[in-house]
Amino acid sequence: MSKLICIAKTMKILCYLLFPFWLSAQDHLTEEKTSQAMIHYQDKEYAQAAKLYEEILEKDYKNSYLLTQCGLSYYHQQKFQEAKEKFRLATLYGNVDDRETMALYHSNLSAAYSNLDDDEPAFEHAVKAYYLDKERLWNAASMAQNLGRYDDCLKLMNEAEEGTLHNAYRTLYGRSYYRKEEFRKAIQQYKTFFDHYDPNDDTVPLVIRDDRNFYLYSCLHVLAKSDDEQEVNEIIDQVIQVQKAHPMVMYRQDMLAFFTIPKNICKTYGLDVEMSKRLFYAWVNDPNKYDELLFSFYALNAYHDTYQLTAKYLQDDVGELEREFHEIHFLSALHLYLQDRKKQQTSANDERLEELLFLFDDFFEADRIYSDDEFMVIPRIENLLMGLLAAFRSNYAKGEEQERIAPVLIKFLERLPNESIRNKIKDDLGYN
Repeated sequence: MSKLICIAKTMKILCYLLFPFWLSAQDHLTEEKTSQAMIHYQDKEYAQAAKLYEEILEKDYKNSYLLTQCGLSYYHQQKFQEAKEKFRLATLYGNVDDRETMALYHSNLSAAYSNLDDDEPAFEHAVKAYYLDKERLWNAASMAQNLGRYDDCLKLMNEAEEGTLHNAYRTLYGRSYYRKEEFRKAIQQYKTFFDHYDPNDDTVPLVIRDDRNFYLYSCLHVLAKSDDEQEVNEIIDQVIQVQKAHPMVMYRQDMLAFFTIPKNICKTYGLDVEMSKRLFYAWVNDPNKYDELLFSFYALNAYHDTYQLTAKYLQDDVGELEREFHEIHFLSALHLYLQDRKKQQTSANDERLEELLFLFDDFFEADRIYSDDEFMVIPRIENLLMGLLAAFRSNYAKGEEQERIAPVLIKFLERLPNESIRNKIKDDLGYN
């Protein structure tokens, strides 16, 4: 599982930065050094602060306050190994009867281990901090979720005292159930969360866009397989209600992008055409003709419709959309050609292929050889090339089929007006 910079890390860093400590009696020189170290720390001069704290610790090496401050000075320099050692000593020499302060020490140590990618002790100390101070449940539970310990995350929350879990915990429930592929439970938790979501509540920092996506992904998993029409209607309507209540969470452009990019949700979740259309028109507010064109091309693979529509649109002045419409027009025609070719086993030198090659040439200036830098800044060039390769790959998916169609693909690649990029693509495909 890839490590994310997550909610837990943000919380455990914030929790200790402003924690008040009181200095014990020290001799005058030590007091002066300690005051100077604190000034450096407050001024974010962490290297100077760490140096002074180290000097003081030579005489007072069991002082848990100084150890913590020194550790924090290292932590802010991203010297997590040095910070970890200071935090470890703070837990060793701290006053065990002061549960709240000991919880702080273990949270600090957990943060250091986490930044060192040492997950098990990071989780262990987060849990210790929680059992010392129940206010630290969020740190422990969110770290368990982030480390993929979903059952531990659920267990910690389920065992919490009644009434102590605020609304944000629903997101941890939702993520954990999603990762456990218990999608209906995830939907239920997220629905409750969004019913009570207050964007101004900063009790804990939430990456709300991620939680929105986990909610939608859970919905899509169920919608793709459910035969229960009532359940389908309820889930679709739930999302609409969340959109109405929180438009700044369900951004229209984000919702539109889910349906109108090459890796769209319809393909990702295996939605049939009927369900794809149903969700698109329910979840995308007032789609225009351009939105519908992209949806038809990327999600529905309705190449005949998109070919005709783009041909119609290109008869008029479409402004900045002209190149994109040319691209969709060409790629739609290419898909149709490849589909027919596969069925009819036509030769590679037919008239339709020549027309396609002519359309492809039109994306580049005639008789011009581009440098690498010039080629890479051609508008939408990456989209064009990815679409070209995807068309061949999707219509000729098997190895022997790809070998048979390779001469046709090479005809297009040979027309790229840049030798190094042309050869690189061919090398990647094994054609050189």
